[in-house]
Amino acid sequence: AAIESTGDDVMTFTLVALNRGRLMDGTRLISEKNWNRWAVPNLLPGGKLTKDLVHWEGASASWKNFNIGHGKEKLMQQHGDYGWNYFGATFDNSKEIGWCGFFSSCLRVSYENQLAFVMMQQDFTDLKGSK
Repeated sequence: AAIESTGDDVMTFTLVALNRGRLMDGTRLISEKNWNRWAVPNLLPGGKLTKDLVHWEGASASWKNFNIGHGKEKLMQQHGDYGWNYFGATFDNSKEIGWCGFFSSCLRVSYENQLAFVMMQQDFTDLKGSK
C-alpha cells in the first residue's frame, strides 16, 4: 500500500500546522491544546537534540560500542540542532517545526514569523528498472 499526495495536499497540511490544527476555512481538525502538546515541543528525552543522542565511542565493536562495519555512522547520518515530536522535527526552541518525506518533499513552519513553505521535487529515478 502507498500514500499518494499532491502539492496541494502537502500545502494544506502545512497550513494546518501553521494554524495549529485548523484549516484555512476555520474547521478545527485537532484542538490547539493538543497540537501544542504533541506537534510543537521537542519530545526527545530530557529535551535533547538529535546531535546529543549520537555519541561515537570508537570505530571498533565492543560491548560498550557495538559498531560493526561502521553501522552507527550509516544509520545516524541525519542529526543536528533539532529535536523530534509526533509531527516531525522541531527547531530553535520550538519556534519552528518541519517534516521531510520520501523524494525529499519537505515542509517548514515558523510560528514566530507566521510563515510556512513546502519544497517538492518530481523525481523519476526510482521507476522500476531505472537503476
